[in-house]
Amino acid sequence: MLLIAIDPGVTTGIAVKIGDKYQTLRTVDTNAIWSLLANSKWDAVIYEDFLTMNRASSAGMHTIHVIGGIKAICELYKLTVYRQAPVKRIKYMTRAKNLGIAHGTHELDALAHLLAWEYRDGTAG
Repeated sequence: MLLIAIDPGVTTGIAVKIGDKYQTLRTVDTNAIWSLLANSKWDAVIYEDFLTMNRASSAGMHTIHVIGGIKAICELYKLTVYRQAPVKRIKYMTRAKNLGIAHGTHELDALAHLLAWEYRDGTAG
C-alpha cells in the first residue's frame, strides 16, 4: 500500500508508507508537495485539518492554502483524500516517536496521522 500523510503549514511535515517501510520529511517548498502528490499513485492521502476560529495569522493563511492545494491535486489526479482532525494523531504520538524516523514536530505529527489512519482503516500490520 502507498500512503502519504501531511501536516500542512509553513513547514510541512510529510510521512509516507511504501510497502511496510515508513519515511518522513519536511519541506517549506509547496511545489515539492504538489510534485510528490502528482507523481505517485497514492492509495490514500491523509492531511491534518486546520481550524481558524474565525481568525488566521499569515502562517494560518499559508496552511489554508496548502490544504487547498492538497485537495486540488487529489481531485485532479483522482487520489483518495482524507481529512483528519488534529486530535486524531494524539493516541499515536508515542508509537510514531518509537519508530525513531521523524525529525522534528511536523514530521512526527504527519507520521502519527498516518498511523492513526492505518489503525482506524484496519490496514496496519
